[in-house]
Parts: sequence; C-alpha cells; structure tokens
Amino acid sequence: MLYKFKTLYKFKTQRFDYMVWSILVGAFFLIPVSYLVLRGIDFGWEPIRTMGESKTLQALGRTLLLAAGVTISTTICGVVLAWLTTRTNIFGKRILTILAPLPLTFPSYVGATAIVLGTANGGLLEKIFFGLNFPPIYGYWGAWLVMTLFTYPYVYLPVRARLLRMSQSQEESALLLGSGRIQIFFRIVLPQSLRSISSGALLVFLYTISDFGAVSILRYNALTLDLFANARATNHSAAIGQAILLVIAGLIVVGSERWLTSNQTKSPVFATYKNVKPVSLGKLNLPTSILAFGFFFFSLVGPLSVMVFWVVRGYLNRKNVVGTLSLHLDGLIGAIGNTVLIGLVAGLGAVLLVLPVARYVVRHRSKLGKAVSTVIATTFGLPGLVIALPMTYWVLHSPLSDFFDIGALVYQTAFPLIMAYILHFGAQAIGNTEVAVSGVPTHIGEASQMLGAKRIKRFFSVELPLMAPSLATGAGLIMLSTMKELPITLLLAPPNFSTLSTEIWGANEELAHAQAGLTSLILVGISGLLSWLVIFRSQPRL
Repeated sequence: MLYKFKTLYKFKTQRFDYMVWSILVGAFFLIPVSYLVLRGIDFGWEPIRTMGESKTLQALGRTLLLAAGVTISTTICGVVLAWLTTRTNIFGKRILTILAPLPLTFPSYVGATAIVLGTANGGLLEKIFFGLNFPPIYGYWGAWLVMTLFTYPYVYLPVRARLLRMSQSQEESALLLGSGRIQIFFRIVLPQSLRSISSGALLVFLYTISDFGAVSILRYNALTLDLFANARATNHSAAIGQAILLVIAGLIVVGSERWLTSNQTKSPVFATYKNVKPVSLGKLNLPTSILAFGFFFFSLVGPLSVMVFWVVRGYLNRKNVVGTLSLHLDGLIGAIGNTVLIGLVAGLGAVLLVLPVARYVVRHRSKLGKAVSTVIATTFGLPGLVIALPMTYWVLHSPLSDFFDIGALVYQTAFPLIMAYILHFGAQAIGNTEVAVSGVPTHIGEASQMLGAKRIKRFFSVELPLMAPSLATGAGLIMLSTMKELPITLLLAPPNFSTLSTEIWGANEELAHAQAGLTSLILVGISGLLSWLVIFRSQPRL
C-alpha cells in the first residue's frame, strides 16, 4: 500500500513538472506570433496600411503565384517518381531510388547560384555549345525551376513510404475485375495516397512562400524581398504588416489542407512491401527511364557540374584574386566550423527542449501537451524572416532583460541565432522525440524503479539508449536545416560570424563565381553526408 502511494505521488509530481515545462516551452514557441500582435498594436494603423498598399499586395500575389506553380509541379514530379520507383519495372530502379531524394541536400539559393553560373558569360553552357550565349533564367520561370528541382523530395519521400506500405488487396481485386493499371492508379492508389501527397505539398507551399535566397538571386520580386529590405532598414512597421500577410496566407493554406484531409479515412497498410508484381511498362520502359534520368541530370549532375567548372577555372587562374575567378580559402575553414558547430548546438538544444513535452504527451496523454506539440509543429510554417524579427526585440525588451540586463550580454552573440533556429525547426524534433518516448516500454522503467534505480539513473541507463536513434534523427534533421538556413543567419549572425550559407551569399553579391561554387560544393557535400545518415538510410526499401 505504501509503495503504491509513493508511486502515485511520484507520478503526479512528474506530471506537474512536465506540465510546467510544457507551458514554458509553448510560451517560447509563441514568441513570433506574440511579437507580431504586440508590435502591430504599438504601430497602430501603419502595418494595416502597409498590408493594403498595392505594392505589397502585388508582391504577395507574385509569391502565391510562385508557390502555387511550384506546388503543382513538385506534386506531379514527386508522385510520378514515387510510383515509378515502387510499382513499376523501370530500368535502373535501384539507381533512381538512390538519386531521387538527393536534391533535398541542395539549398534553394545554391540551386539558383548554379543556374546563374551555368548561363553566365564564360559559363559551362557557353563552353559546351561552342561560344553560344544563353540568357540567364531570371524572374518567375527561373525561381519556379529551382524550387521545383530541389523541393519535390518533400512530396516524393512521404508518398513513396505510403506506397511501400499500402495494402494491395484492392488493387488485386480490381485487376481480377478487368480494370487497367491506369484506372487502378487514379481510382485506388491516388485516393489512398492523398494524405501523404497533401502533407508533402503543404511543406513545399510553405517553403516556397518563405524562401528568400533563391528569389533574391533570380531577381523575382517576392514579398520576402520587401520584408527583408524593410527589416534591414529598420522600417519595422512595414515589415510587421508584410509578415502578418505571410502568416495569414500560411494559416489559410494549412487550415485548408487540414479541412480537405479531415474526412479522409485511413486505408489498411502492410508493414513491408513484398510479393507484389510490378507494373510492366513495356515499350514505354526505355523512354520513361531516359526521362527520369534526364530529370536527375538537371537536378543533380547539372548544378554540380556548373559549380565544379567554376571552381576549376578559379584554381587554374588563382592569380586573379578579384571578380568571377576569385578563389580563396581565407575564412572558409572558420565558416565550416561555425556551420557544423551551431547546427549541432541547435539540434541538441531543440531535442532537449521538446523531450519533456514529448514525455508529457505520450506518458500522460495530456491535452495541454498535445496543444503545445501542435504549437511547436506550426512554427515550421512561418517564414524564417518572421522568426528572426522577434528575437532581437525580445532579447532587448523583455522584462528579464530590463531587470537583469541580460540583453546587453547576449545581444549580437550566437544566442539569439540559436534560439531562432530552435524556434523555426523545433517541429522536426517533436515528432521524433514522441516516437522515441513511445518506443520505450513502460514496464522496463517500472522494473528498474522496483530495483531501486532513481529517476536520473533510469533515464541515462535504461531509457536514453532505447531512445537514442530517434533522438539522433531529430537532431540531425535540425542540424541539416540549420546549415542551409539563410535569412535567419543573415539577420541574427553576430559580427564577424560567417557560415557556409552567408559565405555563398557574400560571394554571389561580389560576383565571385568560383568562390560561390567552392562553398556550395562544401555545403552540399556536408548536407549530403548528413542526409544519408539521418534520412535516406531510414527510408523503406524494396
């Protein structure tokens, strides 16, 4: 009786501790929205006036037009590639399966850099076609091409995972009743994959409306360019109004996606993909394979070749230290170290921050915990610029800052930058931490408790080893996203603190193509290695 009383007391105490922590974490992740609301009130009608200006509305229209076009094209590419690599006998299936997720390692601004370098005077295309000049692809179509080539894996990965685990009974029954493969795809396969398709398409849409690097390099006047310019010029009232517009657009799209998929019923799944006869493409096999490999040539081989070309030119002409052939290693080693270090700190910090929330959700089945988890997940849909703006303000104007003078200590340090990374990418940690916690059987903790192991010892000796793989995946995903993030880094990086993303940006502004190519290759290489370790290896295989 006494043991049961102690156990119940400890359980309620832990529940209270997790509740308090979850409330604090939820308040932290509400910083961007609270900042927009409070600052909007402070500025009065100015943000609303900015939201109603024709220039702002036109920029918003261009942003939504680009996001819609990219979402449509990436959905088509992702679904088709997922179906080809899981349900058909296409030539080179195994190679295509390996290549398909790799464009995810390219930041959008690196892809934009590759297009600019490839079509520049003296670029790779000019050399291949014997001096023929190619006009640079700027504007809408350049931005659309870049975003499509490097964001379709957001759709491909969940759809492929869904197809690999989908029950085949309905398809086999339809075949016996005389339905063709095309009819089966549109009547059975596609409807059962709509949840995966919509979730991937939603990520693409949110990523596109929040993108700054690619649209800036390709000179497409999206709303994020005006927002960034106003933030840099301390025109905060205009920046607040434009940020609110982006948030409203994102919320409308997220709400629409949730509403459209709320009535969809789950279909039965199998754990593995076995004993399924692939669809024979017949005479279309070879041309389909050529088209698929051609697509990967433009999304992988082409950008890499362009960057290698300019790096080689810069090395062969390394005496030329200015202009397009500029190539130097000064500060590059430091940028690599800063990129990896700050990504590692942000990844570990986010996992440690949301782990108690995940335990509160899984172990105590709390509605409050689920609400906080939803808040954390929603911040991924906010543009990086909207995440960056509140950090400096709250550091300098929070009550704790005024009382303890914390603002003077942390202002222009890496602390606001790391906090912004955690805010923006914490959604990538909450899901993995919940999976990690749910993967630890409760009877193991109870048995160790009966043997006298205390709370901290149980965590490090029993629970942490079982949770480590999922926690490492969450930290790795955040580290990968942090390494590629540009607007947050540009706005919040301390003085003389450079990362690979800011080095690429600076080289592009100086038209130092060789330097931009070298830095991009390093970033893609590190991102590719990390992605293979934490994302691609965990994908289901045939």
